[in-house]
Amino acid sequence: AVEATARTLEVGQSENEVVGQLAHRLLRQNVQPVRLRAIADGRLNRYRQWERSELPCTAWVTLSACGMADGLHATATRTVALGPGCEGLLAQYEQAGLVAATAFHFSRGGEAFGDVWKRVRRIYEKLGLPNEWLSNDQVELIGYRPSEEILLPDSVQTLEEQTALHWHPQVGGCLFGDSLLITEGDPELLTQPSDWPLMTIEVRGIPVTVPDVLIRHSH
Repeated sequence: AVEATARTLEVGQSENEVVGQLAHRLLRQNVQPVRLRAIADGRLNRYRQWERSELPCTAWVTLSACGMADGLHATATRTVALGPGCEGLLAQYEQAGLVAATAFHFSRGGEAFGDVWKRVRRIYEKLGLPNEWLSNDQVELIGYRPSEEILLPDSVQTLEEQTALHWHPQVGGCLFGDSLLITEGDPELLTQPSDWPLMTIEVRGIPVTVPDVLIRHSH
């Protein structure tokens, strides 16, 4: 539903209109909308918890949906570039993608969350953004509720198999977000992209695939 909305929204529509289309698609698939966001043109850079408004979508839009079906929740986020004016988007998005790929790769059953977080924080530091993570929550357990528990740098629990995480790292106005299931080996991406561009990032020599920006305008 998120990806279909991103592929079909029109330049100049308000964020509220886009969220309405997203809600319609979710309900048609018997998914209850829980939290829907349409964040256009970098507004997230100034307002980190921005959801939607009457302002138009002109250059690029980040769409995010948390939905519930059969008692369980999942969240997915995608970004679409609509036209000129998003030159800084791709560089920031690649940085956020590196953080997300690292987080996805190391989120494995039996791992202490503190150890996973240290690796994620190190990527922020290598990018020259040591304090970026302070502006926004990064990850929570997700399942019977949209947020079962926010995981913090000093969280001491061990990641358990068959639990789900929603990672949503952010760099500037670029937000990632996907839900994954913890397993003994590689985590299972529950919100797998479909008919969507992908970006492959190597983490310790191992390729990790994450959603890329959908570019709908010609250069």
